[in-house]
Amino acid sequence: MRFETRPVAPAASPPRACTSRPLALAAKRGKLQLSKSMTDTSFTLRPLHPDDRERLVEISSEAFREPVDRIWGWDAQEHRRARLEDFAKYDGLIQVIELDGQVAGELTVRRRPDQIALVMLCLAAEVRGRGIGARIVSELLEEARSANLPLTLRVLRHNRARELYERHGMVVIHETDERFWMSSRPELQHELL
Repeated sequence: MRFETRPVAPAASPPRACTSRPLALAAKRGKLQLSKSMTDTSFTLRPLHPDDRERLVEISSEAFREPVDRIWGWDAQEHRRARLEDFAKYDGLIQVIELDGQVAGELTVRRRPDQIALVMLCLAAEVRGRGIGARIVSELLEEARSANLPLTLRVLRHNRARELYERHGMVVIHETDERFWMSSRPELQHELL
């Protein structure tokens, strides 16, 4: 599958919907834009707007509370501070996942010459299990294969998302007491992000 590259629409433009066939993500300057659609669930990816931040903090708080609590203990204020820092650090790379017109999650991908790094894939509890995450991971893997690069990520040790990544062939290449670093191409040497 080839990925089309096209300019990313300004934030004021309406998001592009996915309603049939496999999702294809187009990359331009580290941003993702939908270029094909999916079968079951219709969702959109669009750039982060400032008014999305609080909802994304809520979604990530719910998603990461259990694994973070098991490792370091949960601190809601620290989580919020870290997320606000992330919004600044990954400005321009964060895509909001919308489902039925509602903010349903976040996708952040960083492209480098040696790898495509999945920085964040987080979905609201009410939309998990619908295949959205699996489709996004599948398309990122296809993009990485087409570019002859590994798809890489890191995941907290107690995060159930690791099972999703393993189902897609990702393997652990490094681990600590807190995290796993995973790659689609463990034979390639690359920096751990």
